[in-house]
Amino acid sequence: WRGDTDRNGTRGTRAPGERGAASGVGLGLAWVEATRHARPPRPLALGGTLAAVAALVLLARAAAAPEADAALLVAGALFGVGQGLASGALQVGMLDQSDPAGVRLGSTLWNTGVDAGVSIGGVGLALVASRYNLEAVFWALPLFAAASAVVLGVDWTRCLRPESRRAARCK
Repeated sequence: WRGDTDRNGTRGTRAPGERGAASGVGLGLAWVEATRHARPPRPLALGGTLAAVAALVLLARAAAAPEADAALLVAGALFGVGQGLASGALQVGMLDQSDPAGVRLGSTLWNTGVDAGVSIGGVGLALVASRYNLEAVFWALPLFAAASAVVLGVDWTRCLRPESRRAARCK
């Protein structure tokens, strides 16, 4: 990675702090849009996930570029906003249950999904790195994120069909 050199001579990038700030912005946007403006959380989550996928593609392209500081800054900000928007919208959707048991189940599934996703994703990326190279890992990241976008998209389109039994429960 290219970036600033700290006082110890270690080269790095400022992207982690910037991504965290951008994630907070995205999370705030999701809560405002879903609660105050009564926007349904599904399209917000899908939009945030697609923004995160675009950021990961930009990151993969920047990983091989000779001068990538600006691209890393944009990728970090875009990923942070997308991830914050997606997670915030999903949490609003989970908490927007009329039945307290539904909220508990949603919370359990959320935590299980995050833990399983990190574990399975870590193993998958390790296999990609061992089979190919580190650059291939950067190109595998958008594929993992795109898979979650497909799941969100399928769920959202099922809710749009009026003949669906789930359509009455979709918000």
